Amino acid sequence: MTAARKPPPKPHWLGYVLCLAAAAGFALHTNFSRLSYDYGVDTITILTWRSYLSVLVFAAIFALRRQSPWLGKGVRAPIC
Repeated sequence: MTAARKPPPKPHWLGYVLCLAAAAGFALHTNFSRLSYDYGVDTITILTWRSYLSVLVFAAIFALRRQSPWLGKGVRAPIC
């Protein structure tokens, strides 16, 4: 009987980089909003662009991982 192989360890540095990027984005959000208000942009426009940006970021993440958020854990999405 053969022993089960362990999967290779995942790099921890990626988690640190993503955590720092999230913290930087959260910190800069106030500055960008204040600058936008100073130039006359209304709240709905800021929220709309923020939502567009988040959809693009999540689409890029799911495309790079080739995993669909609706199929469930461990199920890979087919590439069309």
